[in-house]
Amino acid sequence: MRNSSQSMSNSLAPQHLPLRRSVTVDDARASKCICSGDALRTLVVGEEGTVTVALPFKSTAIRSHAWRAGSNYADRPVLTVRVMRARNKTSTVVFEEKTTAILEAGRAHLRVGPLEHSGPHILAITLNHAHVAGSPFVLSVEAAAASAEHSSFEGDECRAVAGERAVMILVCRDAMGNALTVGGAAVSASIELSTSDKILQADVTDHGDGTYAVATTISEAGTHRVVARVGGFQPEALPLVIVPGAPHGPSCRIATPKRWPVAGEPSTLELTACDAHGNEVEQGGTRWGGLLDAPAPPDGGDPWRRLEGALAVSVLGGGKYTIHIESATAGAHKLTIWPEWLFGGSEPSWLAAARANQCAALV
Repeated sequence: MRNSSQSMSNSLAPQHLPLRRSVTVDDARASKCICSGDALRTLVVGEEGTVTVALPFKSTAIRSHAWRAGSNYADRPVLTVRVMRARNKTSTVVFEEKTTAILEAGRAHLRVGPLEHSGPHILAITLNHAHVAGSPFVLSVEAAAASAEHSSFEGDECRAVAGERAVMILVCRDAMGNALTVGGAAVSASIELSTSDKILQADVTDHGDGTYAVATTISEAGTHRVVARVGGFQPEALPLVIVPGAPHGPSCRIATPKRWPVAGEPSTLELTACDAHGNEVEQGGTRWGGLLDAPAPPDGGDPWRRLEGALAVSVLGGGKYTIHIESATAGAHKLTIWPEWLFGGSEPSWLAAARANQCAALV
């Protein structure tokens, strides 16, 4: 009889049965919970979302002995929502909230957020540490509206050649600094010229991924400012450095000499190299080709007579050059000069091609 009583007592020993029943009951009930709400899939940075959990019992059952007998928790069941930020192979908990508030209909409303970072997150909902049906969920957190204060251009400055298209990329970010991944922001841009009081409107192209191309064509060399506006507010301006293009013969300038050349004496003229838009080309080293023609005798037919070896060009510095000429003939001479590197030689056979890029003057 003693052995029979002892065996029955051991079979009812409390140290094992409650734990086994707790795991089994929590898992079983959690698997029957039904979750709903937009916050299960998507959420916007800085905003709150709500998830509704329908439990498989009413609130009166929560307070019953039958529920507590199968659980390690003496109070109401605990619903926990936890959000983890997925980064590479690790995850960091960025939001957690618990509740025991369950309505009479057996429903509970869980708050999710606000969150600071955009991108993929993991949303876990548990009932007494047991995951509810479908948990964990993949939560996509989208960036909020574009903020001018946190939006910026790529790079510290943009450089372009005068007369060529300059393109700058504006990256829109929200108030938390998250880069936007969709377009549609109200973006405009203008160019403030350093060479005048003019303000030029720039072309803006929405790439649809949170970035915007700001494009313009400026002929004036100098450091200008690209001013963008996002939603009516202005991010930090971007310097736009426009550099002169290649020397363009018709735009180059020969300065009027202080003393006109004298027949039979070496003389010099100063040449300033300019691009097609009149900007001075400050870098030196350009080779120049040239011709010097003197007035021909009246009975010669051709009014000009070519002087061989009467012209040379040397670098003065800063985009300026010295033209050396010498002629024994008095009268008006025709000087023709061009940037030689554009055509590859100085033979008279290609002079016809050079005339499209030449600088001519009477001296």
